[in-house]
Amino acid sequence: MTPGDLQRLRVSRGWREHRVEVFHDTSVGSVLVKGQRPTRAAWRYQVLNGFARAAGLPLLRAAPAQGGALAQQIEVRRLEELRAAGVRVPEVLHVEADFFVQRWLGETRLDTLLQRADDEALRWWQVGLRVLVDLHARDQYLSQAFARNFIASGDALAMIDFEDDPLQVMTLHQAQARDWLAYLHSSARALGGREFNAGQSPAQLLRKELSQEREPVRKLVADTARRLAWALRLPAHRGGRGWQRHVSILQSVLRLALSAGTINGDSTLTSEALHARHH
Repeated sequence: MTPGDLQRLRVSRGWREHRVEVFHDTSVGSVLVKGQRPTRAAWRYQVLNGFARAAGLPLLRAAPAQGGALAQQIEVRRLEELRAAGVRVPEVLHVEADFFVQRWLGETRLDTLLQRADDEALRWWQVGLRVLVDLHARDQYLSQAFARNFIASGDALAMIDFEDDPLQVMTLHQAQARDWLAYLHSSARALGGREFNAGQSPAQLLRKELSQEREPVRKLVADTARRLAWALRLPAHRGGRGWQRHVSILQSVLRLALSAGTINGDSTLTSEALHARHH
């Protein structure tokens, strides 16, 4: 980037007021400037992590998202590590004390693509599943593997948002299993109850792609789903608000995860079977 580019970014009020700002006409093309998030209190994460420990659900532990300069350092480091490992993430172009600059990937998010009324929604969802398998095979992991943080670029998906590092509170395999749960949590409800002409259901696609994952990660996903199966008995409504909405999302995830197939040749644990077991 030229000195003129950088001076223009430094004096802009956009990213200072809104934390992010896109510039389309720099010497290196379109870039995104990202300022620092305000520092966050640690007690929120401590409460959630205490619940996760008490419930025996390590994948629900929250990585500290502390904001400020530390969060920026973590994000820049993780972006550079992931890119070096061959994972599609934005290229870091410049770093300063209170902001950094990354290449802009576009604005077509996966959560938007999942709202499509045709089989393209299911195809893009499978692309996301394959992204997880591929990056985990590279011994990598995401931070917030939600559909909104997957950006379509051509026929591929790239990932954004790395202000926390899950390895601060969990193992690599746990962080990778956490990616699966976050991805399902942010996408299962969008696909639930829909008819597709692709010849395979979301559960079948999940079973197919998850079978390519490493065994310890598959076991962690399955174990977490089993431990949360009691939530299938809670009252919920797809169109509900507040806690009912969150329960409905969780139930969509559980039904999809529990119907995803076998672990090491064990019999399939469907949501219906587990629901009956809890009665």
